[in-house]
Amino acid sequence: MKTGLDHLPKAKQHELQTISAILRDTLEDFLQGKTGRRTEYRILKIILFGSHVKGTWVNDPENGYISDYDILVVVNKPTLVDEDIVWQRAEEQISRKVTSAPLGLIVHDLEDVNKRLLQGHYFFKDIREEGIELFAATPRPLAIPGNLTEAERREIAQKHYDQWFGSANDFLSYINMLIRSLSDCMPVYFSPAPTTYPKPITSKSYNIFACRLTLNLPVFFRSTVIGAVFAACNVPISMHVIRNITKSQKRN
Repeated sequence: MKTGLDHLPKAKQHELQTISAILRDTLEDFLQGKTGRRTEYRILKIILFGSHVKGTWVNDPENGYISDYDILVVVNKPTLVDEDIVWQRAEEQISRKVTSAPLGLIVHDLEDVNKRLLQGHYFFKDIREEGIELFAATPRPLAIPGNLTEAERREIAQKHYDQWFGSANDFLSYINMLIRSLSDCMPVYFSPAPTTYPKPITSKSYNIFACRLTLNLPVFFRSTVIGAVFAACNVPISMHVIRNITKSQKRN
């Protein structure tokens, strides 16, 4: 596994060092005052993979595409993977301090990573062969990859297809719900004359729409979706809508 970042601009090297430090510091803060098995939690490796390793990253904000910093965090305990509060806090801090690219974070325990490598799982095999180690608590390398049979490759591909196709269908259901809510709460009336503009949407409609979405969407998803819908409709969001969303999130 590689360790150098010399192919990246200095600013990106600094941001990756910041990401690595925040991830470790956030876990350290989380462990303060903890007892029992949680005191054994450790980050073993932080690995950069993807386009920033290959030198193919894209920075095209005008067309809405900026390559992520793809980061794999390898931890020592499966239960640490599920400590969502640690990773959410780290992501929040990183989003404030790292501004040139979004973070694409995945977390796996060492046993799981090595098991997948021994099975020849190509995703983790690529990370092991091409990834750049930003941090290592142990010099021990990841397991040497095995080789998949053609049937095993097809099985993995089918599982990925089923997972992401299902996820896409779920997202489509959310979008359909948004469209229905938009139609119910923010009607745009056109007069018979094709040259006239639609009537303006009232502030009351804003508030009703935000309230309805707040009730139907997960907390972490609300502000993003509402902002995206208003932006797509070329409608400005007034401050009272933002306050309404914030209050609803606090209640939940």
